[in-house]
Formats: sequence, structure tokens, C-alpha cells
Amino acid sequence: VVAIPDVLGEDEKDAERALLEKGFRVSKEYAYDNEVEKGKVISQTPGANVKKTKGTRVTIVISEGPETEKVSEDFIGMLPEDVKDALIELGFAEENILIKEVYNSNQEAGKVFDIKIADSEESIVGTKQPLNAVFEVYVSLGEDPNNQETEDTENTEDSTGSESDTETNGSTDSTENTGSETES
Repeated sequence: VVAIPDVLGEDEKDAERALLEKGFRVSKEYAYDNEVEKGKVISQTPGANVKKTKGTRVTIVISEGPETEKVSEDFIGMLPEDVKDALIELGFAEENILIKEVYNSNQEAGKVFDIKIADSEESIVGTKQPLNAVFEVYVSLGEDPNNQETEDTENTEDSTGSESDTETNGSTDSTENTGSETES
């Protein structure tokens, strides 16, 4: 009679090795888990420290990481509320879908032109993402009335653009820049 080792949180191979070394047979199952890193043991049956005879089968469940779904290329050009509904239908959490309205002359006003993971610069359109991801859905306000293309704005809630010309980040002042002071 031998106590079953505690393999929770262990890598799959390490857990299997620890159980085999104690004389147990190992069965493996796989499951998605938003909390436990891919490849780590989520659970074991019988549990740790239970005394069993050598040869007893111990089942370990290995994390496949968070469940993922593809963020479709078809979302580009759609209305933001339709994209949000589609993401929710795929299993993404409503509270994790943030709408950002910014100027973009390449997409009709009111239509989605990109989707990114929050606080990331990389587009995730066409990729698989974990269901617990936080998205920023970028919606075009149309062409910037000051002809200053921006990727982000402080005024994401106001779609009128009435305050957007106050945020230039000091990079361009279109009313005074004549081009004569440009350095190479």
C-alpha cells in the first residue's frame, strides 16, 4: 500500500513519471481550463495522499489552456453591435469586449476596421483567441476632420469628434507647420 503523490499543477510528463515511479498506472484526460496553464495537471483521481495498492489506476486531467475561438476576418466592415453579438455567441464574455471609436479614413464611419487584444498593438483578426481574452473592437469615426490619422484617442466615448482635435500628442500642428522646418 502506497500513498498517491500530489501531482496537481505539475507538468504532464513529471506527473506521469511521479505516479509510475510509485507503481501506479496512469490514465490521462484533457480539458480546457482558463486558470491552469496548458500542459499542467488540473485534477487527479484518486486524490493526493490516498493510500492504494501498486497497480491502481490514477487518472490525471491535463489542461489544454483556455478554450479558443477564431476571430473572423468577416468582422471587418460590420457594425460594432453585430461584431459584439457574434463574439458573445462564440463564447467570449460581453464585459471583455470594449468598443473604441477612432478616426480611420480607410473604413466607413460606424464600421469595424480592426480588433486587438486590450493593450496590444497587434491585430488578432483571423486568429484563435482564448475565450477569456479582453478585446478592443476599433470602430471608424471616418476621416479625421483635421486630416490627422490616429490609432487611438482620449475621447473614445464621444463619436462626434468635438474634442479630438485637442489631442495631437505634440507630433503635428497642422495649423502652423508649413513644411519649411522639416528635418531629415
